[in-house]
Amino acid sequence: MKKSVLKKIARQILPARVTAQLREQMEFNRLRRKPPELIWKICARCPERRAEATAGKIGQELFVIGGYQTIDRVLSVVDVFDLNKRRWTDRITMPINMPQTHMGIACSEDFIYLVGGQFGARCSPAVSDCFVLDVRTKSWGRLPSLPEARYGATVQLWNRRLHAISGAMPDRWTSACDHWSIAVIGGKALESQWREEVPIPRGGPHRTSAVLDDKLYVFGGQDGDVKPLAADPRYTCDSNTPLETVYGDSFMKELGTEDWKTVSPMPEPRTHTERSAIIDHYAILVGGNEARHCLSDLIQVYNSRTDRWRTAGWLPYCMKTTAVYHDGWLYAVTGQRSVSRANLAPGEVLNTVWRAKLDPAAGWTSA
Repeated sequence: MKKSVLKKIARQILPARVTAQLREQMEFNRLRRKPPELIWKICARCPERRAEATAGKIGQELFVIGGYQTIDRVLSVVDVFDLNKRRWTDRITMPINMPQTHMGIACSEDFIYLVGGQFGARCSPAVSDCFVLDVRTKSWGRLPSLPEARYGATVQLWNRRLHAISGAMPDRWTSACDHWSIAVIGGKALESQWREEVPIPRGGPHRTSAVLDDKLYVFGGQDGDVKPLAADPRYTCDSNTPLETVYGDSFMKELGTEDWKTVSPMPEPRTHTERSAIIDHYAILVGGNEARHCLSDLIQVYNSRTDRWRTAGWLPYCMKTTAVYHDGWLYAVTGQRSVSRANLAPGEVLNTVWRAKLDPAAGWTSA
């Protein structure tokens, strides 16, 4: 039977979401990748298309928070993906005054801490508000606000303190090097305000951080970002904003020391990698932006014990996405893909979920 006939039959008897998943899988299969390359499999789609969502993993659950549905519409819901069952199981409504994008995030056993971010669509301003989600009761709480509004800060829970590092100033353009921390336990702050820490040598939003072997790492990032049109009450994004500078500079801080140390930079500088995956002493940086109008499919893995990087493979297509590692599988959840394989500018906003087997410890043969 001809393929065209089979496709027609499939469209008639299968739900639209199933045929969409089959179409995505067929697109990847046409690449004819073979092991040891990553072989990606499509999973159940997210209930919403979303780009630049914030996400955190607790146990077997991935909490995908907010995000852009379009440049003019942001989401105020949390969708929960069960990584064992590989299906979407729950939805949590966000507080009406909570930022929807560009939040810093850190997770403990039962709590998700969300720091600063952008409230509203398009190029709306940054805020200083901080929230906490109790995943057991699905209830929200507040933490003391940051000393100043921050856009795209990177956040980690380290040594019982929540650390908020760099990001961009409220103008969305000027890189911030600030490093603040506050003591937290059980979803509550133990202090009334954030403490000033040693600034990081280079600031900026959209960067990855990780706690590896009890050391705090920050990888790559960018200087600058798209600004809103001056005096525009709708905060329309100004496409004439000068292009960002994407850099691979990376830093590490040890407990009991004052200064940040320079570590091996990303071999291929990328930004919009803040939603990357962490496992043991490895940081897995997935896709992201090579430049404002150029998305990437590269997967780079950092080994903190050797201070070395390697290329671990490639995504199904160029995209900025949310990555998570669970039980031997690397997941790429929602995001935004390139217009085409030839045109790498940001295009379609995704609700796809992909997964591939990945051993971060394998293949350490190149610098």
